[in-house]
Amino acid sequence: MALPPLVLALTISAVLGSGLVNATIAIALVAVPTCARLVRGQVLSIKHLEFIQAAQSVGVHPSVIVIKHVLPNAINPVLVQFSLTVGLAIILESSLSFIGLGAQPPTSTWGSMVQVGFQYLEIAPWYPLIPATMIFLAVFAFNTLGEGVRAKLDPSSKGRA
Repeated sequence: MALPPLVLALTISAVLGSGLVNATIAIALVAVPTCARLVRGQVLSIKHLEFIQAAQSVGVHPSVIVIKHVLPNAINPVLVQFSLTVGLAIILESSLSFIGLGAQPPTSTWGSMVQVGFQYLEIAPWYPLIPATMIFLAVFAFNTLGEGVRAKLDPSSKGRA
């Protein structure tokens, strides 16, 4: 987690080689530690709350505690992080495809479209603008979705007008 996501994805993808499957593996390896750390932190903070201790004291089975108490309370930040991670994955895949480490030519991606558009930049400067705009809109949509989910699921904002 000390390395920037793009640098780490570039390194992993360069080691594995070009291709969509290898780029997907690289993106997954970059995204999983953040999500795993968030889930671990949520579970550790929830497991020490009073209602978990009360359920344990009356003899509720640990799997029931996890399903009925821990998961519903830990899922909100995970959903928000997931929507933000999808935006990061779009940017990483576009970057890898732009430099040739992502999907190869029969497969079309926004990053490869931007790269092809740069070849015609002097003739048609708008050519790379369309896929770049689509990348921006997709990432913006997922980030906005994550913010909306956070606002809807945040218990402290329910009383606010």
